[in-house]
Amino acid sequence: MRQLTPDQAGQIELGEDGRPITERARLKAAAKPEGMNLHIQRRGKVMVFWISQEAPKKRATKGSNGRRK
Repeated sequence: MRQLTPDQAGQIELGEDGRPITERARLKAAAKPEGMNLHIQRRGKVMVFWISQEAPKKRATKGSNGRRK
């Protein structure tokens, strides 16, 4: 990931037991200490990722009434 430039993309092919949500979390966790924001797309068993200039989207949090804000 450190070798990616803004005009390049990386690719991961998921194995039989590969879980996309787990691999996505691993990619994001590896990018964070490097100060990178990644855009990740999946098509079947292949995940493609590249450096994004956009800030990561924040997830909604639950309010005190149990509803998402």
